[in-house]
Amino acid sequence: MRAIAEFILRGRIQALLVVIGGALLTSLLPILNHVSGGALALTTLRNGPREGIVLTLAAAVVVAAAAFLAAFEAARIETFLLIMGLLVWAPVLVVAQVLRNSRSMGAALAAGAAVSALVVIGFHVAVGDTQAWWRTLMQEMLVPMLEQAHTGLSAGEIDRLLDTLAKVMTGILGATVLYTAMTNLFIGRWLQAIVYNPGGFRSEFHAIHLGRWMAGVALVLLALGNFTGGGLAGASLDLLFLVGAVYSLQGLSLVHGMVAATRAHKAWLAGLYLLMLFALPQMVLVLSAAGFADSLMDFRARLGKKGKPPEGPASGP
Repeated sequence: MRAIAEFILRGRIQALLVVIGGALLTSLLPILNHVSGGALALTTLRNGPREGIVLTLAAAVVVAAAAFLAAFEAARIETFLLIMGLLVWAPVLVVAQVLRNSRSMGAALAAGAAVSALVVIGFHVAVGDTQAWWRTLMQEMLVPMLEQAHTGLSAGEIDRLLDTLAKVMTGILGATVLYTAMTNLFIGRWLQAIVYNPGGFRSEFHAIHLGRWMAGVALVLLALGNFTGGGLAGASLDLLFLVGAVYSLQGLSLVHGMVAATRAHKAWLAGLYLLMLFALPQMVLVLSAAGFADSLMDFRARLGKKGKPPEGPASGP
């Protein structure tokens, strides 16, 4: 991985090749957006936001030109660039610059939450009835897939499934933006640490903590979602979904930090990720609850104080 990091940092052309290559691979397999986003995060962390913006604009032009030469439809090119620009490149530019200035992963997570919240709010403003919008989209795209898969679901069961999904899809969109931005940032910071500060990413990740203010935001959103109506209630519940995603990352940091502080066996982390593989929604809820509790109690600080020797008068001859 060090060789990859050094190649990206060698110059603008090398970084651009990785950002473009990752973007093109994303069209084949969406998870490969982390190749492009991670390289962009690394470059921004090392060389600043101006270089990151130059890379983003250059990559967008090259990807658009390549797609045009490959005879893709203009609408498909625009949609792909919109997704990459607004949901991948722009958020990682913001969180990378915040981390570069503050050197606080917690501050970067808060910035990622703010960007994701803007996406959720902007989607509500642009679409209006978000549930109806998602339901129409899934009716056109998901239902034919379910029918072809011969799932055995009745028309009524599919209808109830669409209603359930339509209620949470905007919240999932916000959480996806957050997870994508932070994963790309983690990759970029990890690569930077490999070259310049071995072990630095580990200590920064273990220290993620948002404080009690986020708990206050969660309570306000919960009240608005339950005691108001219309679009305000829907947007509040979608933002509450996003807050849960934020807390799940703090919860993940908490587990890693506690395992390191107590020198517990790494099998605990292996077990955690194994559970996430098979029961991701349930584990996200557990991690969110842990992160929420940590924002109020700060377990790592308490453990650190507990492990310190008691203060007393200095002994002398």
